[in-house]
Amino acid sequence: MGRTVTVVAQDPNHEAHPGEENNSAIQAVMDALVSFRDPSRHAVLRAPSVEELAIALSKDLKENGAPEVLQIIGHGIPGALSLGAGWSPPQNGQKLARVLDSNPDKYGVLERCVESTTKVWLLGCAVGAGGNIPHSQVADGPTLLFDLSRMWSCEVSAPVGLVDPAKDFDEEGRFRHPKTFVTARDRSVTPEPATAAKLGTGAARASRA
Repeated sequence: MGRTVTVVAQDPNHEAHPGEENNSAIQAVMDALVSFRDPSRHAVLRAPSVEELAIALSKDLKENGAPEVLQIIGHGIPGALSLGAGWSPPQNGQKLARVLDSNPDKYGVLERCVESTTKVWLLGCAVGAGGNIPHSQVADGPTLLFDLSRMWSCEVSAPVGLVDPAKDFDEEGRFRHPKTFVTARDRSVTPEPATAAKLGTGAARASRA
């Protein structure tokens, strides 16, 4: 098994209260990852914004080369993965993108951060879901996956259901159920994803990403 890099969402104001996640789902993710954190095999990084995600990935790529798997973990809705948006709203003058979605003005900063040999997994609840998403202001999951896959020339995947940090990661810290993913590769997206409505994505997520 090759090297894994996992980037976990982070409170944009984390320096004001170090060591406190102030978010039960993200705390559960960090608790799940702590038992196997081996930097030589699995680097665990943090990022509260798309711009800071780009910085973290570029640094790791330069120092360690391309990982086999890149996991980006945060709260999710169809077509969007939250990095720093799950905490307090932006203060006046703060313009960093706290959500990764299919807006090229946001994701474009990540263009040179991922090699074509890496598999990218966007691990947030229902990120890969498609169809008619009520009240959504962004494109659906397959659109996001396709856009990122075209930019990086690699496989990009996401779940259509809930992500449970306590159950869904194996002893190496990787997501256990990649066969359930919606995946974009080679100018296509497979399989046809279920809609968010069928999956009950409005359910409580106290301990889920």
